[in-house]
Amino acid sequence: MTHDGTEVPIQQVKQLGRYLGPDLNVGDALTGTVLTEKAQTLSRTSIIPLKPEELHLDSVKQQKEFFTKTLTEKLKERVQAMGGGKSSAELEAEQEKKWLVDDTPEHIEYEEMTPEELGYLMDPDEKKPLPELAEADDLNLNKYLSAKVVLPKDSAFAQGRVLRRARDADGELIGHSNDNPALDTSVYEVQFEDGSIERYHANIIAEHIYSQIDGEGYGRTLLDEIVDHKWDDSALLGEEGYKLGPNGERVPKETTKGWWLLAKLKDHSTQWFKLKDIKESNPLEVAQYAVDNQLVDEPAFKWWVPYTIRKRNRILKQMKNRYHRTHSKFGIEVPKTVKRALEIDKETNTTFWRDAIEKEMKTVMVAFDILPEGAERPVGRNYIGCHLVFDIKQGSLQRKVRFVADGHRTDVSDIPTYASVVSRDSVRIAFTLAELSMALISWQLTVRVLTSMLRHGRSSTPNVVLNLENTKADMH
Repeated sequence: MTHDGTEVPIQQVKQLGRYLGPDLNVGDALTGTVLTEKAQTLSRTSIIPLKPEELHLDSVKQQKEFFTKTLTEKLKERVQAMGGGKSSAELEAEQEKKWLVDDTPEHIEYEEMTPEELGYLMDPDEKKPLPELAEADDLNLNKYLSAKVVLPKDSAFAQGRVLRRARDADGELIGHSNDNPALDTSVYEVQFEDGSIERYHANIIAEHIYSQIDGEGYGRTLLDEIVDHKWDDSALLGEEGYKLGPNGERVPKETTKGWWLLAKLKDHSTQWFKLKDIKESNPLEVAQYAVDNQLVDEPAFKWWVPYTIRKRNRILKQMKNRYHRTHSKFGIEVPKTVKRALEIDKETNTTFWRDAIEKEMKTVMVAFDILPEGAERPVGRNYIGCHLVFDIKQGSLQRKVRFVADGHRTDVSDIPTYASVVSRDSVRIAFTLAELSMALISWQLTVRVLTSMLRHGRSSTPNVVLNLENTKADMH
């Protein structure tokens, strides 16, 4: 469809190209590679071949001629160098002639030999027996030789290399090899990184090999930590790794050439990797290693490590779900419900959370009128939900509980209903002013410490508390 709503024929959205074959490295669907008239290769999932009746159309012939002409001009010398200066039509004609030429060699007459000369009539006693072929096992060749595999060793796992088939005291190979690992009884000698050599059955080796590869046979190794680094003569160090930017500033060259990192893998093996390879697979680990080892100022790290660290920090700050950070405080579990709080007391044989709940409920209950069971809601009152918020006080680790309303389900009151928080400096200023007042006019200051303040005010619509989380029932 065009912008004015008219339909576009399907032929107008097709583009002529030359099919080069399937593209196995793009996408999950079956994809083909197409060469355009601009000598560019495109990967497409929808490739429609020309129909036989379309090949005879003048418009299609003109498009093909234009395509060939444009592509030839685009490639220029490359086409002439490949064909010796000949056109594509001439090259195709020569190829067809080669198929028509009979290259069968002429028959050569061989000299005839008598049966006696061939040894057919030789006395059986004079014939020499043919040497017996050695069995497959005797050749000491097998598919597991030189394979690297992680095997159990001394109640742990270690990586080793399969050296050879194991032999008994008489020098004979132990067991018989078989293509089926379940029927393979052969034994192999495996050398580990510490130099020790152990013997393992073929089925054990096969089991661990197939458990450490993917569907295509490639090994799956996860990074455990980066333990060391090095660089060679090709690495750019110091000022040679910087260049002048458009405004004359020093800009690091975007290169990792010459740098190697020693990585310890999850299979307990160690291996040196090029920085460019391990940077693509584990950028955060490499960036943190560069920061910890003061490599950030090196040109190979300067151009990408600061950006990676900043991006990581931004993502962590933008995380909305922080439950995994608030389920505990000072190493003590913070419950979310009254039921869980009482369970923690039972598990730890304490009454910390129970005492905090009773203290908070005793403080706030003076503001409520408890209705008898089954009583109807008073006229002009609305139901609101409430819940308890649990916390732990820093320093004393005192358990704290606050009774609050479900603010996400309660309309905002027109009258400000909030409890201000008094800072430490404000308290000091208040005491200072009180002392000055006492010195000047001998007033007596009485300080009353309020253990709790009711966080409610006069609302335009009176409310009735609904669902106190069965606090009394849970506690008794």
